[in-house]
Amino acid sequence: MKEFFIEEHLINGFSAGDFETNYNRFKAIEIQLNKHRKHGECNYKLLINHIIILLNVFGEIAYYGFDTLISEKNKDMLTAILVFMQRTPISAKHDCEFLKILENLG
Repeated sequence: MKEFFIEEHLINGFSAGDFETNYNRFKAIEIQLNKHRKHGECNYKLLINHIIILLNVFGEIAYYGFDTLISEKNKDMLTAILVFMQRTPISAKHDCEFLKILENLG
């Protein structure tokens, strides 16, 4: 899995150090989603920022990373973020309450 992303990253002209930083953003997303699931809150802006960076760096391949590196229990919240960002169809299964929190960030 990681090798797949390394190849795409290096093709786009990034260094191996940049790759590790960006690849670790998937882990950071998982951590923030787990934090929200446990405590009802997290750093929402940081979470959205990580997703934006991954989509900008990896492009469409980032969706593959979201699908394989984010746990099943957190995918509904991730999908809610993508719906909020208008990066996936609203009909996709997502966490409606989490979407409301995002919409009220202002």
